[in-house]
Amino acid sequence: MKILCVFFGIGRGLNIAEKSIFSNVIQPMENLGHEVSAIYILNEVAFVSNQRSGDYGSIGSVSDKTFNANKIVRVDQESLLNVQLYKLSKTYPDRHNDDYVSNKNLLCQLEMLRLSTECINYMEFDRVVCCRDDLSFQKKPIKWNHMLKVSSKHPVVSIWGWHNGISERFVVSSSLHAHMLANRISLVEKCMKKYGRLNGEELMHFAFNYYSINIAAVDIKT
Repeated sequence: MKILCVFFGIGRGLNIAEKSIFSNVIQPMENLGHEVSAIYILNEVAFVSNQRSGDYGSIGSVSDKTFNANKIVRVDQESLLNVQLYKLSKTYPDRHNDDYVSNKNLLCQLEMLRLSTECINYMEFDRVVCCRDDLSFQKKPIKWNHMLKVSSKHPVVSIWGWHNGISERFVVSSSLHAHMLANRISLVEKCMKKYGRLNGEELMHFAFNYYSINIAAVDIKT
């Protein structure tokens, strides 16, 4: 099976996350005999200050060999941020009470996912794994044979971190479903009209309903 891993983020905590992702995601699939390719969409920021998460400090340089990615696409926040959507989001209540910083970060993440569909053809793969680059998996092994089988029809997400929506940080799905979900930034305006705010998990829930996709949820904690 040909599998594409799409990693996205700002390179925060890679000293821990990269090893965890490699040993829990990439290596187990390769050990099962699957052909794994990877693309990494990196939002290059030099410094992070996030009141909501408590993250504060500089972010070091990211190696071209990170995640053994076949391709690393380096972008910046200015080019990622959809200013029109960001301004529109600020006409709604500040869901996270952080002066809309979380809205800005979410819109950049969504644009990274959309950009990945332009940089590589999802349809050349049997499965696509979308994974934020700062995830550290618990020691409980992922049952990849089961995950890959189920995800042929139903995108697989974690049972953790739904926050009134559906967990969005780690998704395994068919290439068709992955392409639809990776472009969910196109649904942001409709989603905000429904919920009266911008929230990543609610947008994920909205996208599944909008495309009439049924999900499967498994016990994967990060």
